[in-house]
Amino acid sequence: MTIAFDCITEVRLIDKKFYYGSYYIPSHGPWEDHEIEIGATPGQWGFPMRLFQSYEPDLYLGINVESGFTKDGEASCFSWWKRGDKGTLRLESLIEVTFNGHPAMVPFKKDGKPVFALGNKNLPGLFPLLDDPIRVPGAFVLVSLKSGIVWVIKDGATRPSRTLNLNRLGDAFVGGVHPFPNVILGIQPLPNGHLLVAKRSESATNESYKHFDIEPQASDAHADERGEKEQRGALILFPEIEWVEVDPLPGEVMKAELDLVGNAPGFLKSKQDADRFSFGFDPDGKLVCPWVAPKPERPEPERMGNAPSAASAKQP
Repeated sequence: MTIAFDCITEVRLIDKKFYYGSYYIPSHGPWEDHEIEIGATPGQWGFPMRLFQSYEPDLYLGINVESGFTKDGEASCFSWWKRGDKGTLRLESLIEVTFNGHPAMVPFKKDGKPVFALGNKNLPGLFPLLDDPIRVPGAFVLVSLKSGIVWVIKDGATRPSRTLNLNRLGDAFVGGVHPFPNVILGIQPLPNGHLLVAKRSESATNESYKHFDIEPQASDAHADERGEKEQRGALILFPEIEWVEVDPLPGEVMKAELDLVGNAPGFLKSKQDADRFSFGFDPDGKLVCPWVAPKPERPEPERMGNAPSAASAKQP
């Protein structure tokens, strides 16, 4: 379940069919459910784990960072879904997410036909991705927490209008030759349409591998062990937290103003600090770190649309 634009949304499975449901908080009206078409069109596959409404009528951003989407032999973890006259959502197009021309996800094929999508094994430094995109005026921001690369997707566009590489990582890092700690510790949208990012320094991500005896990632057999060793070592030498403000549409990155992050931590004291790092803002706009998000109550109003109610539906 996700909350955005004062609207709670969810993707639900009822009677072996997927539905997209939305509930607008201020009006406290009924849930609106619309069926999601899955696998009905030859040459395409994938279901959205989450859907986000764009500013364009009846157009939604779909996301699935695990098994992605395939269409016409291509693959992606993000896609556009269009709602038709009868309310059914259908896959409209894939969104191109790449690093230096290489796709983040590739189709897994069975009998020569794409079945689902997989993360590109030649780009291990892109993953994990942030589960949800960040909404800014007229666009969505897709985030690689690992590499600090963000893609800015304007509503309806199938390619990023801008790609930002916050720590300027090169092929050797994203391609898995040199290990590095996660670039982004935390990221939040600001009321002015910018993003506040807490990240590791470029020295921590781009230089730390030089100080430790860690073999290149030729295989995944010891990836976790290498990653643990590298992160501990980088933390000892480079504990700094850098707070930057990003204006995603023009691609501007600047040091965050003191009045915005004056009470924020500037250093990591332990690996546990890095693993559990989080921040948010209280109702007065004051930065709170660490942040514990309140759990919203899940409303249960009546439902309308083309899906049966949760109470009456026979679950598969």
